[in-house]
Amino acid sequence: MLDAWTANKLPEEIATTLEHVIFGPDWPGATGWKEKWRTMTAPNLLGAFDTLARRDDIDDKVSAIRVPMLIIHGDADAPIPLAKAQAIQASIPNAELVVEGGHCINMTNPLPVNAAMEAFLARHRLVS
Repeated sequence: MLDAWTANKLPEEIATTLEHVIFGPDWPGATGWKEKWRTMTAPNLLGAFDTLARRDDIDDKVSAIRVPMLIIHGDADAPIPLAKAQAIQASIPNAELVVEGGHCINMTNPLPVNAAMEAFLARHRLVS
């Protein structure tokens, strides 16, 4: 996929696959993102994918978190299963889990995500 993208300026088939994985089908903002993806140069694209591939696995560290934690995860998140968010929640005392939308829920479902964040911050007096 990455080779085809860098060689052919993001073929439509790959763009649509990414759209469905990241945003879910039929999200109205996807067209703009597909156009933005098409303008990415090979070095930028390779750098972005390299960052994803080499990110640290912190699964064994999250249980050490002892501060209020809000986990927001999509029930239609194709790349990261809901079970992963549920396991993180189970490993952190008093962690809260909000389930809504797909992979990029802050973009595709901003109203419920923002409401959950505002309520969390207010509950923990982290906002004035």
